[in-house]
Amino acid sequence: MVGLGQIGARVAQMCLDRPDTELAAAVVFTPAKVAADIGTLVGRQPIGVGATADPLDVARSGEVDVVVYCALGDPRTVAEALGAYAERGKDVVTVTGLVHPVAVLGRPAADVLAARAARGQARIVGIGWNPGFLLDVLPATWASFVPNVRHVFAERVSDLCGWGDGVLDGLGIGRREADLSNFADHMPLAECVRLIADATGVGAVDVTVGCDPTFAAASRASPHRRVDAGEIGGFEAVASGCAGGEERIRLRWTGIFALDPGADGRPDSVSVRIAGDTTLTLTASGTTFSDAYPATATRALNIIAPLRRLPPGLYRPDQVPLSA
Repeated sequence: MVGLGQIGARVAQMCLDRPDTELAAAVVFTPAKVAADIGTLVGRQPIGVGATADPLDVARSGEVDVVVYCALGDPRTVAEALGAYAERGKDVVTVTGLVHPVAVLGRPAADVLAARAARGQARIVGIGWNPGFLLDVLPATWASFVPNVRHVFAERVSDLCGWGDGVLDGLGIGRREADLSNFADHMPLAECVRLIADATGVGAVDVTVGCDPTFAAASRASPHRRVDAGEIGGFEAVASGCAGGEERIRLRWTGIFALDPGADGRPDSVSVRIAGDTTLTLTASGTTFSDAYPATATRALNIIAPLRRLPPGLYRPDQVPLSA
């Protein structure tokens, strides 16, 4: 386990609760957590294993077969870390991006990462809830039922209350103005578009991504933050993939702070529409959507067994089977 923040702690808890996994080591980035018992750090009983601050402790450990990477970092920093584990024979599942390594790293850097995995006889995959499933793998899966796919539209509506303060501050939540151009540059939606294009046979697409703040019409609050009317209360991001001068893929991600289905007219949900020789439309919602952390942690652990059955290499999440 690398990183014991909100998502890392959730993955660690699930490891301890499941009979098919054993939590053998954890890397932490907070000095106060170093050497503390991992079980205690994640709110469970002590397990007799202390956390380490040295990422290579995990890479060198003979007790570790699979690394779940939950630390923050830009794509190249994450790729370097994953490569260090993989070339030492550790399979790696990351919840920090890389759902389409070529799109985010470029072909040369992705090939280098794949080669490091091959040298270590290991596998690497990026997964998640969004990205890694809702706006990429899910539409691509449903598109496999539609002959001659011409257009894929998908929208995710998210409540932002569970997001960390650092991300909310970066989005300007609770402020009167914010520049989200940098946020748009780092949105994973470009990777999602490319994954769908590859999986559905659309092929090469030109991708554009934009993100704009939205403003609260009335005051709303969570236990930790308040947004007054006229302040930034969310964002709307759109990614478009065009081929041959025609838009083939459009993804929309709407984030709303303290989402109120009655007032906002929609719940936490995902909607998908695929058009080809036939059309297919689906909408999914439920309590699973209100907190992405359990879903992401569960997916991170459930993908391990089928991932380890694949030949060594670098994979997109849609390339990993559902079961072993």
